[in-house]
Amino acid sequence: MRSGYGLAGPLPPAHIDPAAVRARVAAHPLTAGAVSSEAQYAVITNSTYDGLCYDTVHTACQSAPSSPRLHFDEAWFAYARFHPLYEGRYGRAVGPDALDDEVRPTVFATQSTRKLLAALSQTAMVHVKSAHGHRSNTTGSTRHS
Repeated sequence: MRSGYGLAGPLPPAHIDPAAVRARVAAHPLTAGAVSSEAQYAVITNSTYDGLCYDTVHTACQSAPSSPRLHFDEAWFAYARFHPLYEGRYGRAVGPDALDDEVRPTVFATQSTRKLLAALSQTAMVHVKSAHGHRSNTTGSTRHS
């Protein structure tokens, strides 16, 4: 989504609202006959292609009622954890110190090694911060990282 200034992102808060998410899922043609009518996985590009980054803790608070799993695509943003300017603005910042397990979604953050570090292949890293409860994996066994 582009703003009036032509910038990609961020998502308007109204699009993350639980009622809006439910309505968008219900209206989508691929949900007919689905096992669940609830959203199961949300993906957010952080930082956007125009360099805007989310307050990930706030975004997780807003998204948690709608989805038990939140994925921050941080392909170009692996350095965020290492600079105070980006405190609370990367996926791994969403932890038990920020949100209680009862409301915190399982958070995935992906980063492309080849984009920011020396890499011999086009590889990526997937980091998982489990909610350590029923929200981490409702369909099978749970592995914690």
